[in-house]
Amino acid sequence: MSYSGETAYITGGASGIGRFLAERLVSKGMKVVVSDRNFKGAEEVAQDLNKNGRIAWAARVDVADWDSQKQAFETAVEKLGRIHYVFPVAGITERLWIPNEPSGDGFVKPDLSVFDINGTGALYTSALATQHFRAQQPNKHGFRGKKPSGWNDEPIRPPNADSTIGWAGVPLSDTLGYYGHVKRAVIPTNAELGFTPDYASVDPVKIAEAFTDSFANAVKSQKVNAILEHVYTDGYWKDVEVLTWDIRRLHGHDQIRPMLVERLPKTGIQNLRINPQVPPSLETLGDDLSFLIAHFEFDFENGTGVAVARLSPLMAKAGLASELADVASWKIYTIGTTLETVQGWDAEFGDKNRYQRAKVYDPDGKGRNYEDLRRDEADCKGVDPVVVIVGAGHTGLSMAARFKLLGIPHLIIEKGDHAGYSWATRYASLSLHGPTFTNHMPALPFPHWFPVFLPAQQLAKFLYHYAEIMDLNIWTNSHLDGETAVYDEEKVGGRFMSHERMVLSVLCTLAIWSLPQECLERYQTFPKFPGWLISK
Repeated sequence: MSYSGETAYITGGASGIGRFLAERLVSKGMKVVVSDRNFKGAEEVAQDLNKNGRIAWAARVDVADWDSQKQAFETAVEKLGRIHYVFPVAGITERLWIPNEPSGDGFVKPDLSVFDINGTGALYTSALATQHFRAQQPNKHGFRGKKPSGWNDEPIRPPNADSTIGWAGVPLSDTLGYYGHVKRAVIPTNAELGFTPDYASVDPVKIAEAFTDSFANAVKSQKVNAILEHVYTDGYWKDVEVLTWDIRRLHGHDQIRPMLVERLPKTGIQNLRINPQVPPSLETLGDDLSFLIAHFEFDFENGTGVAVARLSPLMAKAGLASELADVASWKIYTIGTTLETVQGWDAEFGDKNRYQRAKVYDPDGKGRNYEDLRRDEADCKGVDPVVVIVGAGHTGLSMAARFKLLGIPHLIIEKGDHAGYSWATRYASLSLHGPTFTNHMPALPFPHWFPVFLPAQQLAKFLYHYAEIMDLNIWTNSHLDGETAVYDEEKVGGRFMSHERMVLSVLCTLAIWSLPQECLERYQTFPKFPGWLISK
């Protein structure tokens, strides 16, 4: 969706959500004015956005001060002429303003700045926007706000939202700066197919075997058109770390084709076959919706993978059973491919060594118990981590768990006191803006009774215990020293240093920064580390 020619004014745009919002709006064709108390930061954002032409301006604003807000808004009107959207993003986290000192003497003035900035500041911006919008009628304009951090921040799903995800009561399709637009899926129900298939006449094993032979040949040949002939025009392909180093959901041939053209030759998927452990079957999801489920295994350049495909019949001339028996009548509606093993690493290594005797087992014969083994593993004694992950938040722990499941040694560097620290220190009313079912952790999903939008404090507790249960290796109160990090030519890897009060060195071949977007710019390159920089 393009917003070319439209304009937006953002408070708090020098960092965090405000900066991310400005970048997304500009990518959609908007011009923006970025205001912030940190004027230098706002200027840097505008400068970055103006690399290909003048589309952004900076303004200085103290949102708690009316005159400052008025001056910044007037600057925005002067630069943009007409303002279509206003985003009052500026805010601060809650602060302790009532001292808890029973033995204290006298009275202490409370710090109410959180109300001045998050409350009064947002209302000042709203008042300016409302008056400006009235003056420029008619035409479309809108007020889009991040709820101030001092207020209740519980997202809800509007009744007519285009997605199950809502942000602060606004449909996902309207929160383009945060999520982007998500089109509602068209499900192949009987009404959509145009006939009522006689699924009772279908032999799922026979159909799946014939379909797999044809699909496997197309994949092996790397002929993209032949592969897409097996997929619905509006079908879906979700890839988890096989075709790309990421989690991607692609909809329709227009999105799937470029990925296959680019990645198939590099990944070399071959020997696609039905998983013998999970036979094909029919899945009925309702009176008018059924799929043929096929589970696949395959090999690729760097290991092995698995896939799950949901097949649906095409429109039949008369809904005849004979047509459903024809493999050409079936196409993939959804397919998911995911990494199973990585070449050179044993995904069952930990189990084989530690539990092969039905009890905790020391592979070196030193008689170490579970705690001893865990301590040595976490301290990287004897084995350097292949991967160093910066940040023990939701994403960092998820990646570490994935490496753990693949048998690849890892180490997490966390500057806080424990895993999930970044969530534990957020304001008490914060909830996730994505529903729980989209945020599950590897191996241990959230309990089914968790709320749809998880409170930050509850997530922090879950992450803390998740790291313990999954035996993840974490150095807390630690940081990477970019100045002293070096690349070891002989051992092929980077050495990063500093752990708590000690200076330690670890060798790794891959480093991952699992940090908020505004922090990533500090780690764009290590001058002495010539490895790849991979990002979305």
